[in-house]
Amino acid sequence: MSKARIGEVVAVLVGYTAIWMAVTWDVVTNWGSRIFGVAGDPVGSTWWLWQYARYLGYSLVGTTTITMSGAPIGWTRGDAVNLQAVLIYGPATLAAKVFGPVSAYNLMVLTGMVLSAAAMYWLVRYIGLSWPIAAWAGVAYMFFPWHTLKADIHVTLAHLELFPVLVIAALWWLKRPSWRRALVVGAVGLALWLSSGYFGIVAFVGICVVTVVGWIVTGRRTGRWGSALGPAILPAAFGAAASALVYGVGRIGGGMSSGLPAQDARGLDIYGARLHEFFLPVGANPVFGRYTGDYLAANMHGSNDVETPLYLGWVTIVLAIVAIAWLLVARHQVAPVQRLAVVLGVALAVVAGLFMLPSPYEVFGRAWTTPIGWVYRVTPSFRVPTRFMPLLMTAVVLLAAVGLGLLIRRVRAVLPSARVRTGATIAVCAVLAALSFAELTTVPPGATYDVGEKAWVPLVRRAPEGVLAQYPLGGSVAPEDPENLLQQTFHKRPLGFNAPEGTLAEELRTEVIDPTAPGTPERLAGLGVTAVTLWPKEQEHEGVIIPARTSLGHGYRLIGRVADGTSVWQVVARPVPAVAIPWTGFGRLELKGRPQPRRWMIARDGEVAIYSRTGGVVDASFLVGSWQRPRALRVAGAGGAVGRRLPAWKDTRVTLRLRVPAGLSGLRLAVRPGPSRGPQGQPLALYMTRWSFRAAPASDVPALQAQPLPPGG
Repeated sequence: MSKARIGEVVAVLVGYTAIWMAVTWDVVTNWGSRIFGVAGDPVGSTWWLWQYARYLGYSLVGTTTITMSGAPIGWTRGDAVNLQAVLIYGPATLAAKVFGPVSAYNLMVLTGMVLSAAAMYWLVRYIGLSWPIAAWAGVAYMFFPWHTLKADIHVTLAHLELFPVLVIAALWWLKRPSWRRALVVGAVGLALWLSSGYFGIVAFVGICVVTVVGWIVTGRRTGRWGSALGPAILPAAFGAAASALVYGVGRIGGGMSSGLPAQDARGLDIYGARLHEFFLPVGANPVFGRYTGDYLAANMHGSNDVETPLYLGWVTIVLAIVAIAWLLVARHQVAPVQRLAVVLGVALAVVAGLFMLPSPYEVFGRAWTTPIGWVYRVTPSFRVPTRFMPLLMTAVVLLAAVGLGLLIRRVRAVLPSARVRTGATIAVCAVLAALSFAELTTVPPGATYDVGEKAWVPLVRRAPEGVLAQYPLGGSVAPEDPENLLQQTFHKRPLGFNAPEGTLAEELRTEVIDPTAPGTPERLAGLGVTAVTLWPKEQEHEGVIIPARTSLGHGYRLIGRVADGTSVWQVVARPVPAVAIPWTGFGRLELKGRPQPRRWMIARDGEVAIYSRTGGVVDASFLVGSWQRPRALRVAGAGGAVGRRLPAWKDTRVTLRLRVPAGLSGLRLAVRPGPSRGPQGQPLALYMTRWSFRAAPASDVPALQAQPLPPGG
């Protein structure tokens, strides 16, 4: 590489870095304490960086047990999902080890914006256009509303740099197809899989488009359509191999075919693109948003202001139309590589637009399954059609750059000298860059987020070492949850009951959801909780309102309060020897009828998990009623079982002597006959209260042995 080209590379990276830092100056001047983003996913991502760097590492296969949330049980997740972000989170994890999670997160955002713009710059340079045109293209690509708002919320989706690289590889292959060049196209597709699972799917579709374009171009060039088909298929074949590799590792690494969970199919309609969204400036735009924001907000079709900002910019749209029209009217005036770029750009834009349509899509009174509907049938983790936006953005900017180059060439032809022509080119591109920034930008889309230590954290440090429970226990989907997670980087205590839906730790949360309910402080103590933060906010669970509280009373001791109303309490209750969590075969805990909340057993067979910090022999006791008819209940452990006859309708107290190991264990429950139909047709068998435990006195009565379970259940 020549010195001039090296200098250009450095200038491009420095220039786009300076532009991004200028518009996010608040982050730059508070690099270690503020992030570009809002409370929510960005805060959660910062917490994950801390987890990866401090405790977990960045595994790609197998499963990992998370212990710093969902304590004391923890929860497990498949590591295959890490594979689909390794190119982003892998380096960021190393940065978090060196610079800390906040700086690492800000670097993720910065590199996503700068590298995306730089990659678009080099795509434009690759097709033979001048640096001022490439500079404009990079600015437009950087500040597309979809891009900047993704940087504000979903940082991995702000790394678009590989899409221009994919087009460069595709054009390189189209100019002279060979298996080696096709392999490079497939390798870029694999890299997109390793930056985001969504982008991997989008890239595979794009590679299929490249294959079709290659077949048409080669067939027209040689007139041998049959012989052109074999080489043309190679990019798609390599792209399919890359997809199969990621899916295969996903099965090995986490038991999921894609590493991502299946999503609700309703998202295919909710998050599908509507035509007006491509042509109206978004509401967050400081120049034009005042005129369009109300209309867009009123026509959001159930989506949100992160997925609907699809505005392409009128500067970009008009220039793209110029390129297409010029190719149709005066094809000979367009350089060969630029003609190829226009053909590929149009094909990619059309296909991306089709895949962004909602599914089903109504035409002439009939609902049709659109391409995204077929994608969903193969990969039900993909439910957001607008995630094809990067492919559309790349294609449209490529077309617009060609159009701008043709216009500037016409202007330069009438100017008198080389110096004037150069100055005019720079001036035109600078003006267009300013116009594109004005109509596209959403930066800053909202306040940056202060990730500094909260006032209540020093109060937590006064409590004995142990688990921290933060009330109200909102679960992993609560809006305030990422903020609580991030404060863990300061107090460094395991967080209790904070785990994803469907985990045993999340189910345990319901057993202690009301901190003032009888038996809750004793259960908390038995679970190793030594400190509680209390935020005065009411909470709803299963239709029951748990009122906002400012004090806790029995079983707790106040440590202190802070100005925002948060109070911190030490758990001083006497711990119970064990806590039971009805698990498989049971419905959700019903708080009605307190102080005896109950669950329905809704299957013939079920499992109750038991957590004990110390283990030992305990007596378990609970009330249970049989729905409609007498039933037999059988409780089985390791190598033994006990049975009880239960009359219909009447509560029966069941007492069991158990030997439980330290940690997590379980018992198997069977009820015969099985469930009957309830009032709404639901299966109902037994109505069971919470289990209570007490240490058993020394005796010769044989104890049922609970079966040890692995951490996380």
